Amino acid sequence: MSCIDLEEVAPPKKETVCSRSFGIKVTDLVSLEQAVTLYASRAAEKLRRQQSYASTVHVFINTSRFNDPRENYANSIRIPLTTQTSSTIVLTKAAIWGLRKIYRRGYQYQKAGVMLSGLVDEETRQADLFGVTSGRARSMKLMEVMDTINDKMGRGTIHLASEGISKAWSMRRGNKSPNYTTDWDELVCVE
Repeated sequence: MSCIDLEEVAPPKKETVCSRSFGIKVTDLVSLEQAVTLYASRAAEKLRRQQSYASTVHVFINTSRFNDPRENYANSIRIPLTTQTSSTIVLTKAAIWGLRKIYRRGYQYQKAGVMLSGLVDEETRQADLFGVTSGRARSMKLMEVMDTINDKMGRGTIHLASEGISKAWSMRRGNKSPNYTTDWDELVCVE
């Protein structure tokens, strides 16, 4: 006798988060902006895969909780958007604006993240008050092209310039377990 019904199709998510701990302590705003751009881009990709649109961007940063309490700092900001969107460019601009509001110089940041909430689908998406859609179609076409190229050529092939090139702050992966069960290229071959 089944106690819990089986969900054959997962319901759409109500929010999407992308956050990581840094491989090194980050102190400068430029590195934080690069990280937040990357996280906003990844969250926007998730939105488009789900065919959803976000109405709110939430950005957060924090230092290590194991620091001396005088050296700790954590803050976040919620940015409501004028129209729901899944455009990486619009979401990243909002996230960087929020980051600049909460950033404080003199701290060693350990983690940052972007959360997109207030997700709606195409049917429930609210139109712009004045019906301005000229830039929306162009932006959606650009996002479609970016996603197609990144799917074919590998994630991160095309990205926003504010994401940077060298990411010294990126997560360390020296102790990462092999993907024997999920990646054909890492499958063990016995000869």
